[in-house]
Amino acid sequence: MPVERIVATAIILLIALVDYLGFMKPVKEKPVKEKEETAMVEVSSRSADITVPENLGEHNMAEVISIPVEIKNTGRGMYTFVVNVEISGPGAQQALPFKRISLEPGESKETLFEYKVPLDASEGRYTVSAVVWDRLQEERPVQKISEAKSAFRLIDALPEITFLDLGLSAQVGERLNLKVRVRDDRGVKWVRITYQFPGMSQKKTAMMQRKSGNERDGIWAFTTDPSRQTGQFIFRIEAMDTKLQIATTEEYRIAIVTKM
Repeated sequence: MPVERIVATAIILLIALVDYLGFMKPVKEKPVKEKEETAMVEVSSRSADITVPENLGEHNMAEVISIPVEIKNTGRGMYTFVVNVEISGPGAQQALPFKRISLEPGESKETLFEYKVPLDASEGRYTVSAVVWDRLQEERPVQKISEAKSAFRLIDALPEITFLDLGLSAQVGERLNLKVRVRDDRGVKWVRITYQFPGMSQKKTAMMQRKSGNERDGIWAFTTDPSRQTGQFIFRIEAMDTKLQIATTEEYRIAIVTKM
């Protein structure tokens, strides 16, 4: 057999062997793409505007703050919206109860929320968030439609002292009956008077007694000894609240005159 034929036969056999070995190799499977999940976001078909005054002013502790909220149905159909108000401030957060408001297309309505300031609240700025929702689901609001914000400031005011039936003069030998009304948002701890009769070398201080009312709004009184000589009866009143804040009046003078 000629050499050329032998070589050609060998090449053919070698090619056949390579093809055979290639067929035996494991075939790589193409990666199967996982089915992509698409999150369905529910969008409300309702629309509404909500407004609240930008500034609700300054308020004291234990005060009831009125928050007017107006809702307008800007959609095409009648619908019942869910409205709520949330208060947040220094170390505090409180949500007021939900209200349901039914409105015709284009109709507006105002509703009033009331927030009673706790006695232990802190001074500072508080934010008011008024929100209209699509509905409640298991007592939780679903799908916020619109929101408006406002604010107010809490102040811890000093006790307020008001004189009652304060006369401008008295006669020698009379007792002076001094009465004041004292109000405080947290409560009054004590009220006292510092006074000096004509002829006294030093001023005296005495505690006044609460005659009526309560610790946050009461009438306090003090009766002096009889005056002994003419001149000026000088006095001032102090009141301290439960946070140890003290309010002091200016000095007042009552003329002590001879008997007519």
